Amino acid sequence: MTAQPAIDEVAKARAQIQRWREGGPALFAVEALGVPEKWDPKKKEGVTEQQRRASGKLVAKRRLSIRAGKGVGKSAFLAWTILWFHTCYFPCKAGCTAPTATQMSDVLWAELAMWHRRLKETMPALGEKF
Repeated sequence: MTAQPAIDEVAKARAQIQRWREGGPALFAVEALGVPEKWDPKKKEGVTEQQRRASGKLVAKRRLSIRAGKGVGKSAFLAWTILWFHTCYFPCKAGCTAPTATQMSDVLWAELAMWHRRLKETMPALGEKF
């Protein structure tokens, strides 16, 4: 039998989730996944300005379409968005599409699995929820 969390912990978690809802996937990636706030081209990690703008647009309009070249962080952003959405709007269902089945399985699901493992490391209680 698991112990019930203290009321303070529940209030703190609600406030954090509300901040993530308002801040979008980029803020969630920084705080929950440990992604550096700014893109570091040498390390090739962090949130890019494009990802930050996309995050703001997603929160504001609730829909988003991204067209960009290869290697600009679309799959990472989509994986962050899936984890953000499932965290902030649980329980939920989200549809995902890709031009080909290969892109869905080899690219998106692989990226999502990587970030989910990271979530389990940085926030074990949250990462185990889904």
